[in-house]
Amino acid sequence: MRLIDCKTGKVVAQGFYARIPEKSEDSPDWDELVEKDRAARLKKELGIGAQEALHHFRTNLLKL
Repeated sequence: MRLIDCKTGKVVAQGFYARIPEKSEDSPDWDELVEKDRAARLKKELGIGAQEALHHFRTNLLKL
């Protein structure tokens, strides 16, 4: 994420976030992520990642 001052073009803040979950016996494979209910499991996992990234940027980069 990069926050840029539009008037000056300078970077005000920047940061990076990556979600790499631990693999376990319960970890789904690709087929399990996309096979049921229009990829409901994949959408759920992506939603979790988005919420974690949002929390990370709010607390660590933007200090909100």
